[in-house]
Amino acid sequence: MPISLLMSRKATLRLVHSAEADAPVVEPRPRKERRPHAVRTRGALAAVLHRVAEAVAPPAAHDLRREVGHAA
Repeated sequence: MPISLLMSRKATLRLVHSAEADAPVVEPRPRKERRPHAVRTRGALAAVLHRVAEAVAPPAAHDLRREVGHAA
């Protein structure tokens, strides 16, 4: 806790002194270029396989009974 108080005091003093007329101007740091996020392979593969299975699989047996007219 005492260390954080010392650090916050230093930061507060720097902020107060930055408002003075002869304070040095500090240029903002350039932003880092971030790499694009990689697609989560496992999740993406699972989603693709699920879509393929839905497209390829025959309709379930309970769906066939509804289509023929049987009570569910």
